[in-house]
Amino acid sequence: MSRIEHIGTVTEVTDDKAVVELRDTDRCCGMGLRCACCASVQSERRRIRVPRGDLERGDMVCVSIPARAAYVSMFVVFVLPVLLFVLGAAIGWLVRGRAAGNDIPIIIGGLCGFVLAVIVAILVNRKMASTQDIQVRRVREGQP
Repeated sequence: MSRIEHIGTVTEVTDDKAVVELRDTDRCCGMGLRCACCASVQSERRRIRVPRGDLERGDMVCVSIPARAAYVSMFVVFVLPVLLFVLGAAIGWLVRGRAAGNDIPIIIGGLCGFVLAVIVAILVNRKMASTQDIQVRRVREGQP
């Protein structure tokens, strides 16, 4: 199974979790492009919660997640909302009937489909965060 790896620094630790601030790397940020793990509309670096294990604040680590998690995330964030919006609008079109004089059922159907997609995305994100096969290992400066 292919995995996506990122180098980061542990910035916070609790009893069971550690927060890792991910670094931009040449592999994912070459030529001005950024990978999904690093990309954000915010200027600050991306952070991820990982199992703590024996990590301490300041440790440099390599965080590895399955590539399938990225594919599922892209589908849930980009494709599912469009599909459910169109499906909701189609159901609204069927409900309104041919004699209806307005398109309110189509609009409401589309919006309901979009809201459903957002709810599904939140639930999938929670499920993936709790069961995701995240691997964390310490690395030294200069080590690949």
